Amino acid sequence: MPRPRPRPDLALVEELVARAVGSGLDVTLRLAGVVDEVPAATAEAAYRVVQESLTNALRYAAGAAVAVTLRGAEDAVDVEVRNGAAGSEPELRGAGTGNGLGGLRERVDACGGTLDAGPTADGGWRVAARIPRRYAAPA
Repeated sequence: MPRPRPRPDLALVEELVARAVGSGLDVTLRLAGVVDEVPAATAEAAYRVVQESLTNALRYAAGAAVAVTLRGAEDAVDVEVRNGAAGSEPELRGAGTGNGLGGLRERVDACGGTLDAGPTADGGWRVAARIPRRYAAPA
């Protein structure tokens, strides 16, 4: 039985992952919990977390498997992106601006959320964000 597709709010994340797969990345997407009726700002922040994480996985761990999980709770959306260790020295190391994760942290903070990023015990990388469904706009 096919799983129900999310409403357009998080469907953009599905499209992003599908494009990554189409370009040859080994990416899986898992949706869990309540992933429909996500406010636009929350969905946008989740999309940016996945986008930046996939970009970094391609840049620093080309060829490694990437697992994306979106888990919707009543009060927040949790995003986790994990990639395995790089198979060799990354060809694109140093190709970025170095501002990706910092900018992403600012975006998630502006939503009242949290972002954690760092290496995993197996030599890979993990980015995890908790983004509230509702938050007060900055004054």
